[in-house]
Amino acid sequence: MTIQHPWKGHYMEGAFLGFVSFAASHLMKQFEAECGSIKLATSGIDRMIDEATGHDLAEVQRFVDWCVVQFGAPKDLEIERET
Repeated sequence: MTIQHPWKGHYMEGAFLGFVSFAASHLMKQFEAECGSIKLATSGIDRMIDEATGHDLAEVQRFVDWCVVQFGAPKDLEIERET
């Protein structure tokens, strides 16, 4: 499983990923208040289980989906860059 977002290949993908990075350190309390706690393993064996089952990526995907709602998607832009 790879993390999906509507900004893949868009000229502003870097800005979106920068926002996700910012949000991860500054908006986590807001995310958890709206969507529930991120549940990531703390021990080595639990991290391996999460990685094997995809739980770790599922939690990241949940956060990225929330960021898309907060920041928007390319279709939400009023002005699209001409190609």
